[in-house]
Amino acid sequence: MVIVTQPDSACAQIATDGKKIDLVKFKLLLEETRQLYLSLYSWYYMPSSLHKVLMHGCDIIDFFDLPIELLSEEALEATHKNIRNSRLYHTRKTNRIHTNLDLIKYLLLNSDPSVSKHRKTASKQLHANLTDTKAFMVDDAAPSFTQSDLNIFFLEDLELHE
Repeated sequence: MVIVTQPDSACAQIATDGKKIDLVKFKLLLEETRQLYLSLYSWYYMPSSLHKVLMHGCDIIDFFDLPIELLSEEALEATHKNIRNSRLYHTRKTNRIHTNLDLIKYLLLNSDPSVSKHRKTASKQLHANLTDTKAFMVDDAAPSFTQSDLNIFFLEDLELHE
């Protein structure tokens, strides 16, 4: 097993990296981290947030199809910018009904989990002291959709419903 110098940071880095996680290895890391915490801080109750991550982290990751980072509140707040840009550049401006219909279809298409998990994302750099976290990732070469692919899907859907 890979010894991680900062187990708490490694667990957080692995969980929020956005890549597919090897759940068996990650579960072992979480168990080792929990045992380390209990041995070092046996006099202090484990905070509930840390308990949830260490005890139930693998179950949560296994349950959801999307990476944890896409389920955060930051992701929801970032959609305001997307709504503005989508309304400005991807809707018909003939009347309010067409504009709102196009906006809803475009946003539904972009928020579809099966599409968003294949979307190209900016590569994240791992911290220098956490380079061994790559051992916990599964190399999954899934096809990715580009913005032009999404536009083609959107236009085909519009033509079907007009």
